[in-house]
Amino acid sequence: MTMDLRSLTYEPVIEKLNTLDQNLPPVRKRKRAFGKPLSDLGLLASMPPELIQATLTQLDLQSLANLRMVNRQASSTVDSVPMLRAIVKHAPHALRGALKIETAQYINCETLHRTLHTTECKTCGDFGTYIYLLTCERVCFSCLVYNRNYLPCDFTTPKKFEALRESLLDLPHMISLPGIYSPRKERCRKRLLWDRRSILRDASDSIKAQLEKIEGPYYTGVYADKTRCMAVVEILSLDAKTGLVIEGFHCLACRDSRSYGWNGQRFNPRRAFWSHSFEAHLVENGPIVEGRHEATNARQYQARYRMTLAWNPFWDQST
Repeated sequence: MTMDLRSLTYEPVIEKLNTLDQNLPPVRKRKRAFGKPLSDLGLLASMPPELIQATLTQLDLQSLANLRMVNRQASSTVDSVPMLRAIVKHAPHALRGALKIETAQYINCETLHRTLHTTECKTCGDFGTYIYLLTCERVCFSCLVYNRNYLPCDFTTPKKFEALRESLLDLPHMISLPGIYSPRKERCRKRLLWDRRSILRDASDSIKAQLEKIEGPYYTGVYADKTRCMAVVEILSLDAKTGLVIEGFHCLACRDSRSYGWNGQRFNPRRAFWSHSFEAHLVENGPIVEGRHEATNARQYQARYRMTLAWNPFWDQST
């Protein structure tokens, strides 16, 4: 980040969401066997190394983990895949989390590597600091806590859901890891959760009707719903060309959540930016002068005039 941008940003004190990465067990250090491997890769050994690596990047993470446990030669071959090495180095929580909640079968190595090298939220385009492991999508804080699509469907407890669960086993689902989730620090047990968009897209009409009957037609999920945090991990972002870490930051003028922008939307102090998205934010809302966005064109002045009249109908600019 340049010094000019650093003077226009700040580091807020943000409460923890207590997501999956904070509930993962500690990594066990295992003794590594040295020496020449006694077994080879079988038929895979007849393929060129480049073709083997290209094939492994298309495998899902669960298959790679299973292949890695065959023998030492297979483990060495899997560990030599460049994409997987980048994931292990920069996003180990995403890899371990997907294996723990059993969503690794839906994510291949190339997809997770591509998500690691993106910055934009899949829904709104803001700087995303989380990965939703049911679909391997990058998501920002606002979409995570307010968007209904990132609230998994819970069909765990009642016995009447048993037939419903069996009919949904082909859709992306997860088994949550017991732990403490959400800003409320709620202790949660193991749950069986489904991706909401997959149900709404691929499930039958009878299942959709049951889901609406369970949740209600106007249910959107509360801000601190613990199931939102069971399928996400906090992750950094890498530049696709250089491989360097891209740091997110927050706008100094959006620090007051009671203020409104020229587009009529309330400023969000939790909204994160990176260099390109922050420049677009300044173009939309005006440069920062004395800690506030200042209008610089006729559209912004007209928007400010309309907003001022909405706040105070008796205000007259001529007085």
